[in-house]
Order: sequence, then C-alpha cells, then structure tokens
Amino acid sequence: MNKIYSNSFMWAYKRVMPKRITTSKEIKIAVIDSGVDNEHPEIKNNVLQGRDYLGDNTHGLIDTFGHGTQVSGVILILNRNVKIIPYKVMKEFNDGISLNIIKAIYDAIEDGAKIINISLGSYKNPNIKEEKYIIDMYIKAIQYAKENNVIIVASAGNEGNDLSKFDKIHVPGGLEGVVSVGASTRNGNLANYSNYGLINIVAPAGNYEYDNNRKIINVEEMVFTYTSNTSPFNVIGYMGGLTRGYTFSFGTSIATPFVTAALSVIIGNNYNITTGEALRVLYNNAESTCSDERLNEYKEVRIR
Repeated sequence: MNKIYSNSFMWAYKRVMPKRITTSKEIKIAVIDSGVDNEHPEIKNNVLQGRDYLGDNTHGLIDTFGHGTQVSGVILILNRNVKIIPYKVMKEFNDGISLNIIKAIYDAIEDGAKIINISLGSYKNPNIKEEKYIIDMYIKAIQYAKENNVIIVASAGNEGNDLSKFDKIHVPGGLEGVVSVGASTRNGNLANYSNYGLINIVAPAGNYEYDNNRKIINVEEMVFTYTSNTSPFNVIGYMGGLTRGYTFSFGTSIATPFVTAALSVIIGNNYNITTGEALRVLYNNAESTCSDERLNEYKEVRIR
C-alpha cells in the first residue's frame, strides 16, 4: 500500500491526507451500496457480515457491479482501522429502491455502525403523495440516526443541478441532517457534473476526460480505488496499467467516502465525541481550493 500511496495516481488521497494519520479506535462503517468484494486482498480483512435486501440467491452480498467496492476502497486507503459493513441495495446504477435504503439505515444503526456512507440517491417530488411519503420516511430514519449518535454521509448527485433552486429533493443527500458531499476536480474546482447548492462539503473525485489524440480515457484526472474482480470498471483500470481488482473512478459517489474516512479518523481518535462535535471538526479542518462561485462557502475535506 505504501508503494501505491506514493504513486502520482494518488493525487486525491495526498490532497485530503497530506500526512498519514493513525487512529486508536476501530470504527464500524456501513456502506449502503452494491455490496462489496469480500475476497479482494485489500478489503477481505476489513469486512464484516452485512445484509442483502435484493434476495439475490446467486450472488448474495458479492459485489458483481463494483460500485460498493470502489466506495469501500477509498475509505480503506485512507483509514485501515475500520470495519466495513456492506448493505446491498442495488446491482447496477439507479436501481436502488428507497425503501430498501431506508431499511438499511435502521439496520446499520442497530448493527453498531458509527458512520453510514450512502453513495447513491434519487429525486423525489414533495408535491406527489407517494414521493412525499418516501421523503418523510427518510427524515424519520435520519432523525433516528441522530438520536443514536450516527452520522449519515451521502452523495450530492451528478447532474450539475443547483439543488437550492430545484423543484425536487435529492434524497437522502439533500435532506437536513445528512452530510451532503459534492465533487471537486484535480485542479480544485467544483466538478461540472456535481450538484451544488444544498451541499455541506466537497471532496476530490476527479472527472471523466477522453483524450482524442491518444483515443484513451485520461485516467490521471480520475481517482484510484479498488473494484470487484467481476466489475465492468476493470476496463478503465487496464487503461492506466492496473491489474484486475483496481480501477479509476469519478463522481460524487467517490467524493463521499473521502468525507466518511475523514469522520472515521476524527471519531477513531475521539470515540465518545458527539456527532455535532465531530462535524465541527470536519468542517473546521476543511480548506478552500478555488473561487468557483457555485461553491459559495463550501470547502474541501481535509484529514489533519
């Protein structure tokens, strides 16, 4: 890991954590996503038994898609002294059912997670009865987490919307009581795809750029992480000279675990800290990286 960490591909990690910091207390982190590759050599010793909400009798908690493994990879690269609990609510992009995500939030709290990472979301219209019901269910789950001193960190979304002026609510990231994470690029600007407005903090998540001259994806603008052996994301890793199980990614989904990892370090060294105190440390440590008017007062996460 030290060899990988010193590589130029690790720009995002170096920016968030300029100097390695260890923690005194192991933290349980819930990753509500597509499962995790619990046989991955970089992950297998840091995964606890999770829950499957899809009734997938063939694959169970195994992450055939790779998204949840990528998210878990970012967390573990920054802090090895954590245990990941996977909650499988989707198999591919945009197929996570809100009621499963909400159920997973309650289960994660009961399972002892201190932080819940949700690198997914959907838009709900509060003027539509059925969708308002989902919003209200999320609000109750978020309140339950707060009452149990558990922090929920969620992605802001990748549509480039100003959420403060949007007629729909991005759930759960756009709800009060959730740490909503936007994405910044390698040069420190807000990513053009990142939602903004109702976000609390940003984290480096790179961008997808195609090099027309070389006819390849410019992986140096993306974020290095792990992925599952069966994941279609392995193809992108190959373009950067990586072996199976390692890849490059981007998006607010990848930004979110940087913030989760930062909180795990804060809590790991101050285990009895309240959620409010942990969040104050998180925001106080954050740093301005650009003058993008869309960011307003938002800053980029730092681990100090």
